[in-house]
Amino acid sequence: MAKKKSEKIPQPQPDEHLAFSDIDYVIQKLTFTYSFAQESVFQADLDIKVPDEYIAYPINICIPISVLLTQAALVDEPMTQYVQKVIDGFDDPMTREKQAFDLLAEEGFDLERLVRCALSRIHIDPKHVPKPQTEPEYKIITLGEIDYEFKGVSMGYDDKPPHVCFFNLSLKLPDHIFQENVQLGLGLESALPLVEKYDVGMTKYMRQALSENKGAHQYEVHTIQSLINEGFDLLLFLTHALKSYQIRISKTRS
Repeated sequence: MAKKKSEKIPQPQPDEHLAFSDIDYVIQKLTFTYSFAQESVFQADLDIKVPDEYIAYPINICIPISVLLTQAALVDEPMTQYVQKVIDGFDDPMTREKQAFDLLAEEGFDLERLVRCALSRIHIDPKHVPKPQTEPEYKIITLGEIDYEFKGVSMGYDDKPPHVCFFNLSLKLPDHIFQENVQLGLGLESALPLVEKYDVGMTKYMRQALSENKGAHQYEVHTIQSLINEGFDLLLFLTHALKSYQIRISKTRS
């Protein structure tokens, strides 16, 4: 009797997604920071090395804190409840997560364990993991869409003819957008039509004062200083001028 030819049983294809819970990995860098975008989100920023057989280069993963806590709670709910309680102890909704994580770090809380708990519930697709970025990243900020503070205002002139008069401005943006002061130069003549869109009377008043003193040495600076002494609101003038002003902030990953 002839032997029946055995049929080859098809083997299941491996899952395309890689579970961190199934592999050994090394967290090479862990920071908690705001995402580099205008609508910033506080997040865990990780550089992770997985075995070369999966991905041959370090990968970067950013996990919003809300997602991090949701995933970690599936592994250690009491720990995540404690972290959430610390967050809830701060009032400012824009900065309370950063304040909480700064405090947790100062107290020696094991933030890496919190992250590892979250990672144990996360999958990635090795075929679609981008290589680490070396080029600068940029974000565009429209000043009229955010809150900011004037930290310094002065006036000066270009060194070269025609010696244009301009404002030197130092601005403090919200920490969740950018943590350093931003330095700007704004020409007086270019500012006037921008302000006119929002306050015709203010612009007309300044133009009249400038025309009355035109020709004198550094008349723009002296005119504006005189206006300020009379109660002119220079900061409101500058706020109007900056409403549509856009700045590009760059960040290069280290």
